[in-house]
Amino acid sequence: MSQKKQNAMRYGTMLNQCAGPLVHLVYTNDELNSLRYYKGAVDQIVLQEGKTQKQDFYSIPNAYEVLNMLLYPGISNEQSRIINEKRQIPDEMLDYMPEILKEYEDLATAIYKYTYSLPEKAAVKVHRFDREDSLTVLKQGENTAFMSATLAPDLPYFHEKKGLILEEIEAPVMVEHIDVNEVLGQESDLAEEKEILFPPFLRLQLEQIELNELEKSFKDFDGNPPVGKYLVRILGSGTELIHVSNAADYEEKLESLRVHILSGAETDNARKILNAMRAGQTVESKQEAMYLAWKNAIQTYVRLVFCKAKSAIYQEKSTLLRKMALFQNELNCALTTNNTYRKLYSRYVETTGIIISICGALVTFCLALSFVDNEIFAMIVKITGLMLSCISLISSGICKSKVWEGKLKQRTYTYLKLDELYRDLRYEGVMNTEILEAYLKRYKEIINADNSYCEKNIEYVIDYLDSLYEDQSST
Repeated sequence: MSQKKQNAMRYGTMLNQCAGPLVHLVYTNDELNSLRYYKGAVDQIVLQEGKTQKQDFYSIPNAYEVLNMLLYPGISNEQSRIINEKRQIPDEMLDYMPEILKEYEDLATAIYKYTYSLPEKAAVKVHRFDREDSLTVLKQGENTAFMSATLAPDLPYFHEKKGLILEEIEAPVMVEHIDVNEVLGQESDLAEEKEILFPPFLRLQLEQIELNELEKSFKDFDGNPPVGKYLVRILGSGTELIHVSNAADYEEKLESLRVHILSGAETDNARKILNAMRAGQTVESKQEAMYLAWKNAIQTYVRLVFCKAKSAIYQEKSTLLRKMALFQNELNCALTTNNTYRKLYSRYVETTGIIISICGALVTFCLALSFVDNEIFAMIVKITGLMLSCISLISSGICKSKVWEGKLKQRTYTYLKLDELYRDLRYEGVMNTEILEAYLKRYKEIINADNSYCEKNIEYVIDYLDSLYEDQSST
């Protein structure tokens, strides 16, 4: 194969790879706030008009820790945070359980929107610093809570955990996650964390590996070196897409769990548990059993919420892609059709113009020859000139009756507008529902203008034929 053909093939491949915009699903203000809330950047939260009642909820310090704590099975995570690490887990958070459940929903939709908006990239490789008691959960093959990881493993405050475990996380292409800084920008005071957030319910596999010399110098909450290091391979998602036929069942389960979770008796018992831990008191077995059943309901609820969010965002992207594909196909067809007719009418107008010009010149020539002193020759020349005049009039009449000039103007205008739209679409960086709707609006305006041109052409033909009829009648 020649070098020229190879270059042409490479160029064609490059064009195909860059031919269209990337799908981007727009985040709502609530979804962005849920990320800020999870990061603890509550001072960056923006409340829209009519939602100021959440101000008290967002003003509670360290409340974001509750989101993960409630997703861990058992009670050991609470003990690690409250008793061992002396973290402040405010029990007033339990007065805002509806808001907490909403945060889970918003985080789920934000994560899936980010994941489904991604082009195919290389596998994700990040670092995480965890508690030793969390390792037991991970060894079961699934993370039950959110996993915060970082691209910056050398920040000291990541190490302040009881029984520090280091993790290197390897995730395949398109695994469910969200780059917090990419979504929020550098607006947060915690942007240096370079956080990658993984959702709960991912299938994973652990492999113990050796600490390097730098990692051996890390110190945990008690000043001890890390307990160990693990390679965490994420194998895929543990959440499923909900089939339309099962949607009603999911909603019924969610509502039943929600009633249980928001029960005053359950939240009062949870408050007693947290207060007992804070005071260093023993938790009664009956209270603990009730608390664990309540947490299990929350965990089941959140799993169903993630399945629901995943299905909704998947459907949103599928709808956007389908709509975009239909639009691009229709736009390409309209471009091709208009360009074909534009060239056709251009040839008709040019040909008619040439015929009329030639006939006009020949008629003039025949008129000059008609003065020759030869009656037979003069008669032939006059007849020829008359015939050429008729051909010229007929050509002009055909052109007017077919409205070739008007159609050429119509198709040229429409083609140029469609071509402009096509080029703008091609160079669009990302595509979301709002942007696509703007393109569809422009496309409809072009088509409506084209229809208006068509109506004018029809009116012109009717008026022209009426004028011919009137002329013949008067004659």
